[in-house]
Amino acid sequence: MKLLHYYQFLGNEKIIDLAKRSLSSGRFPHSVILSGKDGTGKRTFAEIVTSILFCQSGNEGEACGVCKNCKLLASDTHPDYFMLSVQKDTKSIGIEQVREVIANLHRKPFLSKYKSVVINPADLMTIEAANALLKLLEEPHDDTYLFLVTDKYDSLLPTIRSRTQHFQFSSIPSGLIAKHLQDNLRLSEDEALRISRLSDGSLGEALRLSGEDLVVIEELYNKIENVIIQGDPASAAELVQLIVSEKSQFDNTIKYCYAIFRDINFISWNPEIEILTFEHYRPSLIRMAESIKKERLLKLLGSIEKLSKIKNRNLNIKLNVESLVTEIRSLNI
Repeated sequence: MKLLHYYQFLGNEKIIDLAKRSLSSGRFPHSVILSGKDGTGKRTFAEIVTSILFCQSGNEGEACGVCKNCKLLASDTHPDYFMLSVQKDTKSIGIEQVREVIANLHRKPFLSKYKSVVINPADLMTIEAANALLKLLEEPHDDTYLFLVTDKYDSLLPTIRSRTQHFQFSSIPSGLIAKHLQDNLRLSEDEALRISRLSDGSLGEALRLSGEDLVVIEELYNKIENVIIQGDPASAAELVQLIVSEKSQFDNTIKYCYAIFRDINFISWNPEIEILTFEHYRPSLIRMAESIKKERLLKLLGSIEKLSKIKNRNLNIKLNVESLVTEIRSLNI
């Protein structure tokens, strides 16, 4: 865990203010759901609150970073802090993981006054694991704080949602993300703004794009432009290969594919519109928007959305992508 302070947190000021007040008054809820898109600071928030609860300095509202509890949290070795996540070679958080943590919660804390549990992502708990958690949510221990982190709030069991307080995290303003990238990664103003727009309000996504991911996204844009403008089979084959080559990046690639055509759709209705993800490609977006038929574009957006929801990625995924690219080629016919 990297110990952070409130002033280092980006966006969601109302949630931070609420946390400050409830922690200072000793009324912070013992069970909370932290929901919102990936990269908006949900887990970081849980870690900040935990560090304040555990800190031995007595400083109200901030962790000192130097006491024994703070040092153990920073090294991820604190015996009263538990992180539940999907284990290697599994796809969910199982009942045995939850039972093991619950067993630890029945004892007194080793070093801190409190115990803290972060379940991330909580929506990947099995039904059995979620049900095992219910009793703890119904009768929370006074010395235990439980944080359920998710970007799919509606996927949590209704019985889980009804027993916890809900903090919904909003997208981070692009200006804040851009400034963070400039201050911490020493990016130029232009590059920081470009990445912040592409990140769609997610600091986590912006940090990923600051590395090699940005090169892949720009390659995706260029290949889509080639297919629309040139329409030749070779360009289409290259686009198919790019989309299917990295299965682990499929969701991300499809997400940005959708964002590109959403921008083209916006431009086709209003060339001066300001809310573009790919703002730095505006002249190119206008050129593509002028060459395609609007009704086919709306149908294509539906096809991309449908492709993004395919659960079994081994099931004819290349055939589905080839069909999508054929649809892209037909936009200006």
